[in-house]
This record gives sequence, structure tokens and C-alpha cells, in this order.
Amino acid sequence: MARDVCAMRPFPGGKFPDGAASCPASVRNAMSRTDARRRDGVELSFIDFETATGDRASACALGLVVLDGRRVAERRSWLIRPPANAYSGFNIAIHHITPEMTRHAPRFDAVWPQIRPYLDGCVAVAHNASFDMGVLRGCLERYGLPLPELRFYCTLVLGRAVLPEEPSHKLNLLCDRFGIRFRHHDAEADAWAAAQLLVKLLEFTGAGDIAELAAAHGVGPGVVGAQACSSCRRIPRRKSKRT
Repeated sequence: MARDVCAMRPFPGGKFPDGAASCPASVRNAMSRTDARRRDGVELSFIDFETATGDRASACALGLVVLDGRRVAERRSWLIRPPANAYSGFNIAIHHITPEMTRHAPRFDAVWPQIRPYLDGCVAVAHNASFDMGVLRGCLERYGLPLPELRFYCTLVLGRAVLPEEPSHKLNLLCDRFGIRFRHHDAEADAWAAAQLLVKLLEFTGAGDIAELAAAHGVGPGVVGAQACSSCRRIPRRKSKRT
């Protein structure tokens, strides 16, 4: 079903420029082109969740970065009030988000309409994507929201495939290798760092885009959707039969 992009992303106050009663054709066309670029994988949506506890439905922050080709086109972040605004000390020590910071923040179901246009029908990327996609699914299930349909790649899996000699493939250590500086465990900063890491991996290998990079190193994209969910993973190469 086609999305009404004007309805999904209204102008402030629900009004359109120049007093128009409905979304102007020029704006609708621009938004449609953006949606097409996301669906085609020209624009990639990098996400990073932070959680309040070990519960995958306890998202307390989300960072999102849109990479258009190799250029950062957009950066966004949300603080999210987790269920009961409950936190574990272990998680606070990692990301330094506290119950006081999210006491008046919206719940996940309230911010999901802002997030969904960046993911539904699009190509997403995360570092250790199995965690972030697990949090996404956990939050959606908790609030009875349908899963979006998306493909995704994991820069952790890609990093292992491209740089198998590295002793660790954690985001901060791979970024150190390429001179990428950022504040680790800040959701928006982590999403930005994953985007920069992908750019460096493309430059390092000479691949034109993430699909070419993944295919060249035997990595298949993951899928999230109502019919099936699968992880981004290395695809075992078939052994040739001896004659």
C-alpha cells in the first residue's frame, strides 16, 4: 500500500507553505523522490538504540542518521520513556541516561510515527544489528504495532568479513582503526559512527555501495517483516563438486 508522505510528515502545525490547503505538488514530488531513494537503497537509514534494562522492549534512546550516497543528509535522535521508566544501574553506567532524563519523554508508540518513514520499505543499517532489530521488534510487539517491511545490513558482520585480521570488531575499535572520533554509547553518535565506518569500508574495498560490498564478501542482508524475519549474516560458500 502506498504511503501518503504528506500525511506522514506534515509541516509544523499541520499547515503547508503559502497557505495551501493540501500538500503542494512540488513538495509531494520531492518527498516521493526521497522515499524512492530510501526504497532503492541509495539512502540508508542508520539506527542505534540504547536500552534502560536487559529487556529488549526497554528502549530509552534512538539515534538515526540518513546517508545519501556517502554524505550524511540527516541526523535525528529521540529520548524514549521505557516501561515504568525503570532502569538498571548496569545500563545507566554504559549510556549515562537516567530515569530523570526520560521521566517526561514520550513512550515508543508515541514516537514511532516519526521513525517509521525512515524504515518502512527502506534499507537500514546498524552495528550489531541483531541487537537493534531485536529492540525494534520488542518495542513494536509491546505496544501492539505492526512490523515494518525492511531490509538491513550490519556493519559488525561487514567489518568481520572485510577485516578478519582485526582482533575486535566493536564499533569504537573499528572506528579507531579508521580515525573516526565519536562519543561511544550516545545513540545519535553511534549511528553517525556506523555511517562513517561504512564509508571507510567502501573506500577500503573500492565497492560502489553497501549491496556491492556485501555481495563481494558473502554477506546477505537481513529482513524484518510480517511474513518473515532473518538476520544479516555471512552466507556459506558452496563447495564445488569434484569431477
